[in-house]
Amino acid sequence: MSYDLTFSDPRLDSDAVSGDTAPAAEVWRRVVECVGPHLANVEPSLNDAYGELSHEETGIHLQLTATTASISMAYWHFEEPANAIRVLYLLAGIVEQETGLVGTDPQMGMSVQQAGQHLDLVVSAYANVAAMFARRARTEARIAARRASRSDAP
Repeated sequence: MSYDLTFSDPRLDSDAVSGDTAPAAEVWRRVVECVGPHLANVEPSLNDAYGELSHEETGIHLQLTATTASISMAYWHFEEPANAIRVLYLLAGIVEQETGLVGTDPQMGMSVQQAGQHLDLVVSAYANVAAMFARRARTEARIAARRASRSDAP
């Protein structure tokens, strides 16, 4: 599971966005160049369909086409939710600025611009879901340990 931001071209009908192509090479270069100072060791790639970059340390993944983009971040990669959201929204600002696409935060039900004015609420939502996944993982580990101990019993 991941925290996701989506971006689209406000000038286009959402039904007309199928069959996307990669962003213009210059746009992709600017996005990667702007992201670089904020995420070291990012792994960008560009093909005929999309540009993509991944940052293993943070679990952030950005995918960009000519008319859409998405940024996702796995819940389990950051221990400090405020820093996670700050980085995510910093990247969202870069995507909006360099591409003209408009971002939406589906988890908050707001535009990236609106949600960016309430980062305390975004951090809280992110932290709550991350904690839920952590509890679930601990519970599953305890259940697996119990099953293993039962199968080891004579």
